This record gives sequence, structure tokens and C-alpha cells, in this order.
Amino acid sequence: MKLSCTLLVLFLCLSGFAQKNTVVVSPEQKEVDKLLTAAQNTITNDLPKTKLLLKKALQISEKYHLEKSTGKIYSLSGEAAGRASNYTESLAYILKALEVYKKTNDTVGIAHMNNNLGNIYDITGKMKESENSYLAAIKTYETLKDKSGAAKAMMNLGTTFFRQQKYQPAFEYAFKSLKIREQLKNEEDLAYSYSTVGTMYLYTNKFEESIEYNKKSLAISDRTNNAYSMAIDRINIAKALAGLEKYAEAKKYLLQAIPISEKYGDKRALRHAYEDLSAIAQKENNIDQAIAWQNKAIDIYKGTDDAFTELSLHLNRHSLYLLQKKYQLAEADLLAAEKIAKKQNMTAELTGIKRSQVNLYMLLDKPEEGKKAFEQFEKYSDSALNKTSLQQINELKTKYETEEKENQLNKSKLLLVQKENEARTRNLWLFGVAGLALLTIVASLYVYKQQQQKHQLKTEILKIDGENKLNEQRLDISRNLHDNIGSQLTFINSFMETLKLMSGEKNDAINDRINNISAFTKDAIVELRDTVWALNSDEFTFEDLRLRILNFVDKAQAAKENIRFKFEVDEHLETIKFSSTEGINLYRTIQEAVNNAIKYANATAITVHTKAENTGLSVLITDNGVGFEPRNSSDGNGLYNMQKRIEEIGGQFILKSKVGEGTLIQIILKKTLDA
Repeated sequence: MKLSCTLLVLFLCLSGFAQKNTVVVSPEQKEVDKLLTAAQNTITNDLPKTKLLLKKALQISEKYHLEKSTGKIYSLSGEAAGRASNYTESLAYILKALEVYKKTNDTVGIAHMNNNLGNIYDITGKMKESENSYLAAIKTYETLKDKSGAAKAMMNLGTTFFRQQKYQPAFEYAFKSLKIREQLKNEEDLAYSYSTVGTMYLYTNKFEESIEYNKKSLAISDRTNNAYSMAIDRINIAKALAGLEKYAEAKKYLLQAIPISEKYGDKRALRHAYEDLSAIAQKENNIDQAIAWQNKAIDIYKGTDDAFTELSLHLNRHSLYLLQKKYQLAEADLLAAEKIAKKQNMTAELTGIKRSQVNLYMLLDKPEEGKKAFEQFEKYSDSALNKTSLQQINELKTKYETEEKENQLNKSKLLLVQKENEARTRNLWLFGVAGLALLTIVASLYVYKQQQQKHQLKTEILKIDGENKLNEQRLDISRNLHDNIGSQLTFINSFMETLKLMSGEKNDAINDRINNISAFTKDAIVELRDTVWALNSDEFTFEDLRLRILNFVDKAQAAKENIRFKFEVDEHLETIKFSSTEGINLYRTIQEAVNNAIKYANATAITVHTKAENTGLSVLITDNGVGFEPRNSSDGNGLYNMQKRIEEIGGQFILKSKVGEGTLIQIILKKTLDA
């Protein structure tokens, strides 16, 4: 069990409202303004009081039709609900506020609510909606020349990118926001930025940097008595310390965070504190204490609308019970998780739960239950894939049917023209033989042209039919690979983990064999996913390939902190397109070149540089490692395979290396660069 790895930042950064100097038109308006100011002052340290203040303000505002105040009340109510992890309630309030601001044509309010919508969509996993909401907020803030608002939305957008492992844009937006906030010198905003950057460093295993930024945030939070961030900063510092294996110091920070979170009513922070204490207890081989902390985390989330978190907590405790060989209790947690997943229609989670049940029933020596669980595992795997595959097939079918209709329409038009021509020909007989002869020549030429068009149209129809059948075959192969080989590989990998658990820690030789098989299986799963990725499309853009390479490089950087990775992209390559074979061969060659540099070069820097040439695309993979003599290489087959892949797609593979001077691999592929 690892430290809980949900990205924990301050409840993103909800946009509130400072009360401006306005003309007081009534005693009721003055009372509402007073209540709103009080609510803003308590929202970071006393949520129950905040909710009471807002409830009273809403009663007055609705009674006296104070629309602008009603919008502010809904906005703050949404923020308070979000901080208490009641996300459904939070979303409802934000949408109400947005409706009010649109009705009153309040541009500032609309910008704030777009930012808040982005927050809720991010937390509930609707990443595309989150990105769109933040971008809309940034655009409006910049139009209003509101630097503070723009910085807020930028930081939140960076967090959303980070959750999707898009690390480059995540850090770009985060530091762009931080720079603005350091200029504005608003302590609350600065604390949030420091905390967010610290969290990003935490989950990229930059623990020292994470502690540095989170301590900057904590200093401000303690000074301003911001209970909400006081707890979260301590938890994030503890996570980083645990990453450095400084468990005693980590526990100190977590135990400080618990009473602060309890007083403030922050269930999310409490859950992280208990989960992390549980993980540390497990590291210290105190499984009873680990389960006790996990029980507290589960009790907090019972009955909340955060089903995914409650499910994850049950799965974590199930793993702890397995370590104690308390298989009945482990089974109960899996059943509880299954119940939640079925209620929420979480197909992917149900797949994982069924895989865990297969392992558990092997330990319990219940082959029938294990077989049933495996059949359900395959069913859920099919369901998860078919949602995507069926959509793709339907799109192909629609495209094909549309083209068929267009072809039929063209045939009808040609037939109509032919009939009109015949009628015209009959009438021309009246003008004599000379006219008839001339018309016959013209008609013959025209009919010949029509026949050519018909033949061409028929050829196009056959071509489209062939392409559609080919696409259907490709999708069928992809589905079979995923369903059959993919599920079997996943099952083997899971079975290896169970064998390792059963063998205990003393059987080093057996565990080494199991680890080798498990590592091989994981590599095979990755290769299979790449193949399915290539089969599911007949054409790729360079952007598809760029994102695939970027994700691979980011993962390599996280795994090898002692190596500095750099991925450079020429913007002129955006218009290049690849066939599926070109895309997968190019990606795998780059992947193998980087992996070879990691394994054998003893390098401290590896660079992948793509650029546009006059004839197409050039990719350079370089390292500053020990180098080698290519003719004497023991990895001749690997180099040959890379060269063969590139030559298969009409490219050129160039290798230059010398002992002590590093290695350079260049791939040149002739492609058309669109203007």
C-alpha cells in the first residue's frame, strides 16, 4: 500500500467576491452585505458558521429580491460545500449563481463561476469540461484586465493538466500564475500557488522541492490562521518526507493536521492524513495499526457523495487484510467496493475488483467462485472496450452510409442528364440529317463521358466499401487482442503478485523469478496497448504521436531522476500525418532508442529533438553517455530491429557512436509538409 496519491491541493481556488463600495439602497441590502463579509471571513476556518451566515443572507435576499446579492450567496455556498467535499451540492450552487449572473449581465460574476465550474469538474473527473471552463474564465479575466482572476484560473488549469499527466503545460501555467501573484503580493493567493507547485513536485518525486514550496505556503497559512491550508500544507509536507523515508517526521506533521482538519470539518484532508498514517504503519510492519487508521478514513467517507474515494478506501483495506491472511475480511471489503462500483456504473473499477476476487478465491481454494469471478472480469473488460469500439464502428458506418447516399444521388443525376439528352436528341431530328449527324457525334462523346463517370463512380464505391471492410477488420483484430491476449496478460500479472504474497519474504530466489515474469508481463501489456492504439486508427496526426512520446518521456523522467530528459518539438510539424504503420514504427524506434540510452549509456542527459526538414521529418535522439563501437555491439539485434522498422516505412536510420563521446541516432522520414 502506497501513500494516497490523489492530487491534494487546496480546494483548487474558488473565486469569491470582495465587497465593493456601493450605494446602500435599503437596510436589508446592508444586512446582507454584512452577512456576506462575515461569511467570507469564516470560510477558511469555520465552515458550520459560514453555512449559517449564508443561509440567513439567502432568506433576506430572496425575500427582498436582491438578485446581485443572491448570486454572491450562491457562489459562496458552492465554495463552502466544495470545501466540505459535498461536490454535488457545490455544483448545484455554482450553476444557480451562473444563471443569476447571466440574467443580470454580470461579466465578472460569469468569469468567477466559470473558474468555479472548472474546479468542480476537475475534482469529479470531467477533465475536458474543466479545461474549457478554465480557458473561458482566463479569456474573460484577461479582457477585464483582472490579473488576479487570470492567475487564479491559470493555476487551476495547471492542476487539471497535471492530473492528466500533462506535466509540461501543467508547470507552465503554474509558474506563469505564480509570477503574477508574486507581483501582486496577495498572501492568500501566494500560499495557494506555493502549495500547488509543491504538490506538483511531490507527485513527480521531487521531494526536496516539494517540501521547500509547501513550507513557504505553511508559513503564510500559520501566520494568517488559514485552517484549511494549514492542514493541507502539513499533509503534503508529510507525504514528501515519507517519500524520503523520514517516517517519524512525517507522522509528526500528519498528527498535527488531524485536529486542525477536524475543527474545520475538512473530510478530504482528514482522509488523506489517516490514509498516509496507515501507509507509514504498513511500512513499519505494524499492520494492525495500519488497518486502524484505514478504518477511520472509511468511517469519514461513509454516506458522502464521493463514491470513488469510498471505493478506493475499501480496496486499500482489502490489501491490508490480505497481508494478515484475513481472507474473509478482505472478501467483505471487495464486496463493499463492488456494491459501490455497480451503483455508480464504474465499469473500469469493476474490472479491477473482479481481478482481485480471482486472486482472493485462489487463496481461499474456491475454484468455482474464482472461475465465476474471472468470467465476470472478462465481461466487464468487454464492456469497457466496447463502449469505445462500438462508437468508432458506428462512426465508420455513418460515414459509409453517407457516402453511399451521395453516390446514389450522383447516379440519379447522371441518369436524369441522360434522359434529358435523349429527349433533346429526338427533337433535333426535325432539323435534318446534318444536324442529326453532328448531334450524334456530340451525344456519343457525352455518353462516353457518362460511361467514364459511371465507371469511376463504381470504382469509388468499391474502394469505399473495401476501406470500410478493412476498418471493420482492423477494429475486430484490435478488440480480439485486447479481449483475449490483454485480459490473459493482466491475469498472469495479477497471479504473479498473488504467488509472491503466498511465498512470503524469505523465498528470495522464487520472488526474483516471480518479479522477472511480472516485469516481462507488464512490458508485454504496454507493447499490446501500443499495438491496439495503432490498429484503432488508420491515420495519425503529429500531435497524436507527440503526446504519446511526451507521456513516455515524462514517465522515464519520473523513474530516472538522475537523468535529465529533454523533448523538443518543431511547431512546423503539426500538419504532418502518418499511417498507422508509420506511427507505431516511428514511436517504437524512438522508445527503444531512449530505453537503450537509459539501460546502457550511463548518461546524465537524453534529448529527443524533432524538426521539419525540406524533405519531411527528422528525429534526433542523443545522449552524453559512455558511447560504444557499433560494429562490436552486443545489442546487434536491437539496432537491426530499429533500422528495419524505419526502412519498412521508407525512412533512413543513421547511428553514430564512439566510446566516451555518447551516441546519436537520426531518423529521416520523407513526408509532405502542408502549408
